[in-house]
Amino acid sequence: MKYSDNSNFGYGSKSIATSNATDTINIPAGFPFYFQDGKINMQSSFSNEFTKTSYKINKFNPNTNDVNEKVNLTSVTKAQQYEMTKYAADLINSVRHRISNNVSYTADLSADDTAMNMANDIVAKYNQDKWSIFNGHDVKAINEVAKNYGLDYSTDYSTVDNQQYYEDAATSNLSNHTTMANVKQNIYEAICAMLFDDADSAWGHTKSFLSSDNLGEQFEHFGVAIDDLKQIHFETIPYSYTQGYQNNYDDSY
Repeated sequence: MKYSDNSNFGYGSKSIATSNATDTINIPAGFPFYFQDGKINMQSSFSNEFTKTSYKINKFNPNTNDVNEKVNLTSVTKAQQYEMTKYAADLINSVRHRISNNVSYTADLSADDTAMNMANDIVAKYNQDKWSIFNGHDVKAINEVAKNYGLDYSTDYSTVDNQQYYEDAATSNLSNHTTMANVKQNIYEAICAMLFDDADSAWGHTKSFLSSDNLGEQFEHFGVAIDDLKQIHFETIPYSYTQGYQNNYDDSY
């Protein structure tokens, strides 16, 4: 089955969908992040050549089932949101495992119903504010939602990129009526871009995707949602953030 590339990140896709297609993210030679002494570190000096290499070695592989599955982004089902979230979590977890040589240095991302609900609540506020991430994150929206869930939050909205603890986000080339394959391609390429082509953000997305800020986390709650501007929101909540609060966060899934 033929598949048309549906992303503007530049990584691209295979042109033929197959029934057994699966995706992996290949780590380019020269990638400057490494695991040592219980945490992820970054080399003090490195060549950005690995960024160019990442575009050559990573391509989305469309699955025929995903090509045939219709998705209306104005009314995504819970099952579809879970599929998107699990797909993203599996990709990121795989990279974490390989960077650490399978040492349990940080918790896996865990697709989580409450984290997905939190992502939806954040998206609703982005939609209300008509907020483009070209202006940075909607810090006020993220912190208001975090407060509602009984999580740690900041009341300082002056530093857009530093005063929120949960979100990574990317634009996409999606439309309201699309397919699961198109959604997954944009998720796949967004993750690749934030891992390997993040110099403009001081590699902040890369660090967020590679490791929790807190060592010894049991796991990290994770949810993905897409807003009206077709921006993809990746929300990560360390397990420790949900402990010790009288809150609305449900760990009993």
